[in-house]
Amino acid sequence: MAYVGVARDSAWTACVQLLAALGAGAVFAGALPAARGELDPTFGTGGKVTSDFGGSEFGRAVAVQRDRRVVVVGERWKEPFDFLLARYTANGELDPSFDGDGKVVTDVGGASGASDVDIQRDGKIVVAGWSVGSFALARYEQDGSLDATFGEGGKVRTTFRPGSIDGAYAVALQIDGKIVAGGRTRAGAASAFALARYGPDGRLDPSFGSGGRVITPIPGRGLDRVFALAVQPDGKLVAAGGSFEGDSEVVLTRYNQDGSLDTSLDGDGIAVASFKPIDMVPQHLAVQRDGKLLVPGYGGIVRFTSNGSLDRTFGRGGRADMCCFDTAAAAIQPDGKILTIGTSFSGGTGDFSVARLTADGRRDDNYEGVVTDLSSGSNDQAFDGVLLPDGKLIVAGGTGRAREPEDFAVARYVAVVHCVAPNVRGRTLAVARSMLSRARCRVGAVKRAYSQRVKKGRIISQRPGPRARLPELAKIQLVISRGRKR
Repeated sequence: MAYVGVARDSAWTACVQLLAALGAGAVFAGALPAARGELDPTFGTGGKVTSDFGGSEFGRAVAVQRDRRVVVVGERWKEPFDFLLARYTANGELDPSFDGDGKVVTDVGGASGASDVDIQRDGKIVVAGWSVGSFALARYEQDGSLDATFGEGGKVRTTFRPGSIDGAYAVALQIDGKIVAGGRTRAGAASAFALARYGPDGRLDPSFGSGGRVITPIPGRGLDRVFALAVQPDGKLVAAGGSFEGDSEVVLTRYNQDGSLDTSLDGDGIAVASFKPIDMVPQHLAVQRDGKLLVPGYGGIVRFTSNGSLDRTFGRGGRADMCCFDTAAAAIQPDGKILTIGTSFSGGTGDFSVARLTADGRRDDNYEGVVTDLSSGSNDQAFDGVLLPDGKLIVAGGTGRAREPEDFAVARYVAVVHCVAPNVRGRTLAVARSMLSRARCRVGAVKRAYSQRVKKGRIISQRPGPRARLPELAKIQLVISRGRKR
């Protein structure tokens, strides 16, 4: 286990002044004018939707079904404390097929709150959270009713030690249908990482740890908890969290399928990174295709190699400094670039914020980051996000007029755009260049050839052809007519 100190990166310092100058709802001026980063007007009202459960609530996590319906789960700041779920259609309306009005409130057993959500292959919805000092899980049918085949009437509660105060903050689904929840178990003044694994029926899995439970104290620390979980392609479980004894630190643990620590991660299955004097509060976890582990949180984004060492090729010494806002989540684009999701604060209120980093953790100057005020003067906070295959980005959180959010809030952005090749055959080069630019493409190699049918100076052919869907700013090769050969 390594403890690494890294100096603060100042590369983003100027964006604080930029945010103040732009104000809420503005778009960063990037190098390329585009719709990228803008709210998607086909979702909700102008790209936004809010939902009131009749109290002071907020959306904590979001998942998207295969049919593009959006499920948001959360909790209340004030009593009564329950699991809260909302489901939206693909166009951002509350889904009436979900418990009649698109909203579900579940009393899991005393004060409780929903922290994370995932969707099973069969469409059932798994929610993890906390309830009166215990892990709490619930599973729902696609119509919003509790799944009677899971636990007791669709609900499960788990404690780790006699008298301990426990809570789940993350959930992950294995390929074999088993469910893993992660959080903390606290006994007295100290808390430790806690994981529990359940079978598809909600019973604790005895093949995992001790009776389905794993407790991992972080050496030399005392206030530790898991905030995010991921299942690697090889089936190993990765947990990301923090240690809050004094300075906040980033902690990664990795487990074999039986719940034992995987010693290929930093020698003992535990990796800790310290960034004094910066406090890092991890919120999310993403496993890259190359096995590197990305941990965004309040204080920046950290990347580890697959063996648990800080990836010094990322940002500065393994950390990208997101000075502009508190980062709650990140989404990795197919090209390796990283969308960051969080909240920017100005004048005592917050706004949804989205920015983008290059694959090596530097600010991407070709991306127009966006700050969204959901309504004039509102206090908005983003807690989670999902990147869809079509390049749209769903961001979920809360909004309200009070110090804390009062309603669920969801926004959809055009996060990633593509070059969709237009048909430029028969056009002049100047016209073709303009058409390609508007389509987020570029002119590539230009050749000239004689043509018996195409006028001189007009495009004979293009490669790739019309309607080809390509990465943004892809080059289109053109052949221009020299006219008839004499």
